[in-house]
This record gives sequence, C-alpha cells and structure tokens, in this order.
Amino acid sequence: MENFPLYQALKDTPTLKWKAAQKNELPLWIADMDFPPPQQVVNKLNYYCSNNGLSYGHAEEEASLALRVWMWEQHQTNLKLFHTRWVSGVSQALALCIQSLTRVGDKVVLMTPCYPPFYRIVSQLNRKVVSWNMVDDGKQFSLDFNRLNTILVENNPAMVVINTPHNPTGRVLTIEELSIIQQLLHERETYVVSDEIFQDLVYPGYKHIPLVKAFNDSLLERTVTLVSASKSFNIAGLNAAAIYTSSNRVNQKLAATSSYLLGKPCPLGLVASITAWNECYTWLDKLRLTLGQQRDSLSNLINSSETSLQMYLPQASYLAWIKVSEHTESVSPRDWLFNNTGIDLTEGKDFGSSWENYMRLSFASYDEILTYATREIARLFCSDKDIDLL
Repeated sequence: MENFPLYQALKDTPTLKWKAAQKNELPLWIADMDFPPPQQVVNKLNYYCSNNGLSYGHAEEEASLALRVWMWEQHQTNLKLFHTRWVSGVSQALALCIQSLTRVGDKVVLMTPCYPPFYRIVSQLNRKVVSWNMVDDGKQFSLDFNRLNTILVENNPAMVVINTPHNPTGRVLTIEELSIIQQLLHERETYVVSDEIFQDLVYPGYKHIPLVKAFNDSLLERTVTLVSASKSFNIAGLNAAAIYTSSNRVNQKLAATSSYLLGKPCPLGLVASITAWNECYTWLDKLRLTLGQQRDSLSNLINSSETSLQMYLPQASYLAWIKVSEHTESVSPRDWLFNNTGIDLTEGKDFGSSWENYMRLSFASYDEILTYATREIARLFCSDKDIDLL
C-alpha cells in the first residue's frame, strides 16, 4: 500500500483509524468515512474558530429546531411536541436511558449482531444483556418474532433496544416489522430505545421508518429515539447527538440525571449538525450515490462464486457484514485477513458470540482504496488461488 499516493495522503490525516494504523496496514474497521465533511460545515467551523467561537456556546435550541425541520422534510415525522435533549453521542445517550429507565440487575434486550459498545454499556451499568439474534433467511437478515416473544415472556426485560437502519447488517426495518414489535410490546411495561443514527444513509428502494411513526400513543409513552448527524455527514469527532421522546414521564426520568455528571455536547458539534441539516442535503444526496456505487462493486466481487465469502447488499449505511462460510484456520477470519494482508476489519465475534465467522467492513472510502482491499480479501478467501480477480 505504501506505493499508493492516496494511501500516503490518508495516513497523514489526524483520524483515529489512520493514526493507529502501522506501515502498510489498511484500516477499514471503524464506522466513519475517508471523505471530507461538507464544505459548508468546514466553512462554518472556520468562521466560529476565527471569531471567538471557541468560548462557551449556546446552540441547543437552534440544533433542536434544525432537527425538527430535518425530520419533517426528510422523514415526514413531526417532532414539534417532542422533548429533545443533547448529549455527546449515541453511546452516552443509551447509557443515560439505561441508567434512568431501568434498575440494577434488570435485563436489556439487544438486537444481535449488535454494535459492540452497547454490550459494554449494559454490563458496566450492572444490567444483564439478553440477545435477540437476527436470522439469515437466505435473502437477508430478518427478525425472529417468535424468539422475541419468548424472550419477553421468560425474561420480562426492562428495555428493548431497536436499531434501524441496523449496524452491522444494513437492514432497514419495514413498517410491517415495526408493527409486529409494537404488538408484542404494547401490553408490557418494557421501555423501547431506538438507535437510528444511520437514518439518512438509506439506498433507493428502501425507506427508513422512525419508530415514533410506527408505534401507538401508549407505547410512545415508553419510547426513546437516538439520532445524530455524525455518521451521515462524517462529523463524529465533534460529539453531538440528540435524544427525543414524546413522553413527559420519560423526559422527567432522563432529566433526573445531573447534567454535571453527563457533561454537554461539543458546541462546535451542534454548529456542525445545524449546518449539515440546514444546508447540506445536496451533498448528502451525492454521497448516497457514491456509497451505492461502492456497495455494488464490493458486493459483486465478495459474492463471486470463486470465494467462500457472502454478503447481503446493505439497504442502508456504508457497512458490509461479510460471512466466511468455509474457514478452517486456527484464528478468526478477521485475524487471518489482517495477518496476511494488513487489511483491518472489525471482528465478527465483537458483535456477539454467534457471529465469529463474520467481519465488518466500512466501504466509505475511495475507489483506489476499496478496489485494492476488495481484491485482496477475495483473493485470500478464494478457492482457486490462481484465479484472476481483476
């Protein structure tokens, strides 16, 4: 990789994955993009930095208004009567919800495979994870509602965490699926938290349905949604995410945790979010087109009949959930790949113990980088080592 000029340029960027990467390592593990954020966001941040904007900020009301407008225009969801509070990120938002709405020893249901930090959050807050495994039905990853019903009856969980669009599978839950979840939960006292951070990176043919549009009023009294501009506009390092709920009771419980303990979102993160939602739809539209092309190219080669790899076309996000169907090495597929090529993906078993034969790849990178990585991955897991994958 050291002979690629673009690789050298990316190595000089001060981001976590590139700073941590050693010589000739290619980091495609973290859920961020190699593309720069919208120029409008950069310009606004430069303006703030040049005009004493690094002093105390007060942009939460403006950010809430920008979010309400965005949700109405992009998702036909009216948040006018909802309570909105701001935190540093979706992980902190989930921690706040668990701390405020459940008790020590309570059970929390996670859709698995699940974003790894969520396991740690539940554990560190002394709650118990109950895994609700998605099922490979031969066409996509689907929800096992019989299993969810059994979990609810046998475990009486205090909270169910929904994730749509889903990380890492890229599934966008349908209105029919959300309606069944509502039917199973509406007579229980279980809280529902919905992580919808990838809501704006949905591909043509699919539509994100915010949970609050699918649930009835009684279930909305126990529902919280987590969103952020961070993934869609590549501004995760600026630390700003929103929690919204229509429930006065839930809002009061969330407010009971001291803001001095939580801290505040980064003021520049709020400014960046406001600018992204108010000014950057055209940029986002072009990004989705680029990501769709990257997704299709990756899928075509990964799903080649000559490899032992399989991935379903993500319906949203820039994450590919890749299965290695025939792996006999003593180390995991991810470690085997890294040891032989230097390509660094996320370990499948980090998403749950049932997923050790999977790897997660972030394809939000440039053609040169992604083409090299995909060919190396396919070549390593190809049954015919001499085949021409070019």
